[in-house]
This record gives sequence, structure tokens and C-alpha cells, in this order.
Amino acid sequence: MRGFSAANGMDVSRNGIVYATNDFGNLIGRAYPNGVVQADWGSLPSANGAVLGRDDRWLYVSRTFVNPGVSRISTSNPRVVQSLLNLGGDLTATPDGLTLDARGRPVVPFNAAGQVVRITSPGRYCVLGSGMPLSSVVSYGRGDRGFSAGRLYRAGFDGRIYEV
Repeated sequence: MRGFSAANGMDVSRNGIVYATNDFGNLIGRAYPNGVVQADWGSLPSANGAVLGRDDRWLYVSRTFVNPGVSRISTSNPRVVQSLLNLGGDLTATPDGLTLDARGRPVVPFNAAGQVVRITSPGRYCVLGSGMPLSSVVSYGRGDRGFSAGRLYRAGFDGRIYEV
């Protein structure tokens, strides 16, 4: 599939639509199973990580370099954007590749700060783990061995994976 620009975060809906972000630009693209790419489906400066909510109604994205924080975008109308966390000018946070917990709350690594946090309500978060600089993505395990189901894992630019 061609047509995306420096895609970084990505998720796939139940009906096979791919959403991809570009953290150095403003565009969020959408690609359909038939190969049609809509590279300018949405726009959000520095959108990075991407994960769809359980019902595919919202695309959650981290904002890394411009206005750091986390937003969610309506998949039925990409002009509907809700900010869930605004970190102001705190460039030490640098939110990166996020996931959702079992209750649909965003869990996001703060790359430069070395933290993994969960957004508990709009504008509020709790720290789940710290001391892990260069964290780039978090994901829940799905197996019965190794990366166990329900356990949160962090991977980073340092090449390490930690259970949080």
C-alpha cells in the first residue's frame, strides 16, 4: 500500500480500514481494504501513536512534538477532536506509541521523561512506571507464556522490553 507520508502510529479497524499517523507532520491517513488511500483524512500536528477504541468510533493518538498530549478523533468525522491530556510546553514528556487498557483508558509512554502513564480522566493521569527513558511504545500481552495476557509491556529505543 502506498500513499502515506512517514507513517508512524497505526491501527486497523474491524472492517479492515487502516489509520496511520505522521509525528513530523500534520496528516493522519486512512486506507481502505480495496487499496484506496486517503492520505489527508485528518489533521493533527505531531500525531504519533495510534490506537482505535473497542468500537472503532474513536482513534486515540499521542501528540509528541507539538502541544504534547493525547487526543481522540472521531472516525466518522475527523474534524471532531477531543484533547484528553494537554502537557503544555513540556517537551520532556514526548508521548509516544499508546494503547488502551481493559477499561478503554489510554496508556502512553512519555519517551524523554521515562514514564508510562494512564490517563484516568480528561486532564489527569497516574504514573504506572518510571525510570525507563527512551520508551517508545506500550502494549498488553496476549499469550499464556512469555508476554502474558493482561500484562503491560514497554519497548524502547534502547532495545529493551520491560514488564510495567
